[in-house]
Amino acid sequence: MVDFSFLEDDSEKIEFINNIGNLIQNGEISAESLNECLANYFSITRYILTLYESVSLEDDMLKLEYKTWYAEKFLESKTNLNKDVTAKTKMASTTEIEQNLIVTNKSEYVEWQQRLIISEKRKSFYLRIMESWKANSQQIIQLAQNARTEIFSLKTQDKANEDITKEKLIRHVKDEDYSDDKLENVTPTVKKVKKIVN
Repeated sequence: MVDFSFLEDDSEKIEFINNIGNLIQNGEISAESLNECLANYFSITRYILTLYESVSLEDDMLKLEYKTWYAEKFLESKTNLNKDVTAKTKMASTTEIEQNLIVTNKSEYVEWQQRLIISEKRKSFYLRIMESWKANSQQIIQLAQNARTEIFSLKTQDKANEDITKEKLIRHVKDEDYSDDKLENVTPTVKKVKKIVN
């Protein structure tokens, strides 16, 4: 029987990644969640990469274990099929040996194949998560740029510092003539200056 206990552990890891990557809270993306995601991007990437490498290592070790098991069973099948063969009769082919191996060790072989398929799918799944997170970085950066643009367009800084109890100061622009053309043989340095007056 194939052990599926890893699925619960996988679900917890996936839920953790979902919680970290989910920027939407109460139907909005807050500046705090966006900044937190940007600030933690490297740590999250490292976490997902560690998960992928761990699952990939498990997959490689399982394949190595299977290869050893298969080689042992192959030699056993070859020996059993060829034990009564004399020089005049034909030796069993590789295909016959492999088929004999599968039939003789049917339940073990099926279990091995199930474990290998599940392991390969897990590895593929974590690889997709890693690639998705990598692609997600562009979306996070775009969201941050959009938020920055919105903040500047709203002029929140001015609104936040505005004192509504103060009377607004209205400024007028007045032309002042400071030319020194009253002096003879002197080039005027400044003709007119805009002066802001209350």
